[in-house]
Amino acid sequence: MDTKSIFYRCFPLYEENVTTVEVCANPKGVPVDDPSCSKKIVTEVKETEAPSKKNPVFEQMNSAVGVFMRYFADLSKAQWVIVGCGIGGGVFFGFVWLVLLRYAAPTYGVAYRGNDVVIVFRLNVVCIFQSRCYW
Repeated sequence: MDTKSIFYRCFPLYEENVTTVEVCANPKGVPVDDPSCSKKIVTEVKETEAPSKKNPVFEQMNSAVGVFMRYFADLSKAQWVIVGCGIGGGVFFGFVWLVLLRYAAPTYGVAYRGNDVVIVFRLNVVCIFQSRCYW
């Protein structure tokens, strides 16, 4: 049986064939593409390969609870990386801000100009997105 690896888990690949036949119903014998054909009959035959017995492991893995549990397991495996990056990034950028305030605040008023820069940046982003909406 062919399988496909998705997030380090093997899932079976089942073949599916779909055959579609279109026939003109009114008037009969006219091709479907003909402008005089006012009504068509569409017959679709679907042939699917499936296991002969139920697979409880596969069904559990594909259920909503199974998907949620896998996401939660992945988050719990990466929790220390997430916490470390959050704390480390916060400490790093906090020190960068303190150094910026230490050396630039007396001359440029960074504490107040920083807010002004953020407001101007946000206004520019809003104007850019607003102009793109109407194109």
